[in-house]
Amino acid sequence: MKKIKIAFTGVFDIDNFGDHLFPIIFENSLRKRKIDVELFLFSPYESTQGFGIAKKVYSIREMEKLHKINKFDAIVVGGGEIIHFYSFKQKNHEEKYVEYPIFETWIVPSIIGRKYGIPVIWNNPGCPFEFDGYQNYIAGKVLGNVSFMSVRNQFSYDALINYNANVKVSVDTAFNIKEVFPKWKLKRQVKGKYVVFHSNRFIGENSYQSALKELMELSKTYKILLLPLAVTNDDYDILKKLYKDSNEIFILPSEQLTMEEIVSYLAFCDLYIGVSFHGAITAFCYGNPVVGFDFVHNKKTRDLYDQLGLSEQYVSDESMLHDGIKCAFEREQKQLKSVYKNMKQKVDMHFDEIADSLTKNNQGGYNEAFLSFSDVIDEMSGLLSVLSNQYRDRTGVIEKYKSEAQYNLLNWQKCSNEMIELYNKYQKLADEYKELKERMECKEKL
Repeated sequence: MKKIKIAFTGVFDIDNFGDHLFPIIFENSLRKRKIDVELFLFSPYESTQGFGIAKKVYSIREMEKLHKINKFDAIVVGGGEIIHFYSFKQKNHEEKYVEYPIFETWIVPSIIGRKYGIPVIWNNPGCPFEFDGYQNYIAGKVLGNVSFMSVRNQFSYDALINYNANVKVSVDTAFNIKEVFPKWKLKRQVKGKYVVFHSNRFIGENSYQSALKELMELSKTYKILLLPLAVTNDDYDILKKLYKDSNEIFILPSEQLTMEEIVSYLAFCDLYIGVSFHGAITAFCYGNPVVGFDFVHNKKTRDLYDQLGLSEQYVSDESMLHDGIKCAFEREQKQLKSVYKNMKQKVDMHFDEIADSLTKNNQGGYNEAFLSFSDVIDEMSGLLSVLSNQYRDRTGVIEKYKSEAQYNLLNWQKCSNEMIELYNKYQKLADEYKELKERMECKEKL
């Protein structure tokens, strides 16, 4: 069988552990099924993969040109919580914050696929909320062209079923991680019992102090490993602060870890506590207790713990952290083997279907009629950037909490209510906010 050339889109131009798992697992899963694939990675910005992979990442705007050279057999939307229209600031490899048009990772594949008759395959991404307003028009244009659409949770399925009747619901492909990194091949890096903790710059002061308190208590029995998983979210900076506040008794590894090193830390730990979606999945797959310390109130994380039957170990408020940890230690991990087996079976079925799709000759011809719609990408990208800037100006949130507001925007289904919902989540900061607001009003009167 010939080598199948695939344009594989996702967030590979910034360093986030989970996003870089998708092409590794995809390639391994297809080769296990005797399908030889060559992946060409595409992201909004040209780059090189981090985490020691160093593979070329092409700008997604170059996909059409590269197709003319390489003749792609399929375009795959790689995975992650990317099916939305919002653009946020992200830190790139150059340590610069750039406006990140993540919507290009799934819109451009449909445009190029329709234009050149290339099959478009979705590798279980997530859709965080329903489309509304102008989003309906664009979604209606592009989603019907996806030849194999599979998503990672029920909410995503419900949000997309009206745009593509063939959408399937599965689970995140990271549940296949043990096939790529079998435990017997991993090198244990920490001797003795240890707890892995992950956090990022969005953690509030109350949550930070609560985490420090619990970790100091755990350190009487376990070593504490502070694990950075997303450079783009300044993980290392907040973990370094935690390291210093522990009087340097915690373990803080290098900021530049490889994928295998990260997986190894999670595979051998005695407990994982953190905000990372894929940090939790990885530790769970190796049979370890997990606690989701979700101080950003991320819907996908709550849904994940519900999906795993671990709702009691999902913590969105610092006051519940101690009980969540206690529950994780008391739960019999052997009972979760059947849950893992079920998740693994769903991922295997997903890749069986993709393999079947790739081995069929689904490629059509050139579609001149679709050319006109491809012209809206530049215009739409600019429009969304303007709307994003207007939104940030309108909120008037003080600078200290501005990044938190932007990050949590993805969690709310209705844009008009997003900041109201966010304020409700931060009631404990009401006194400080009120005082600052009064100062601002006084300045306006002057």
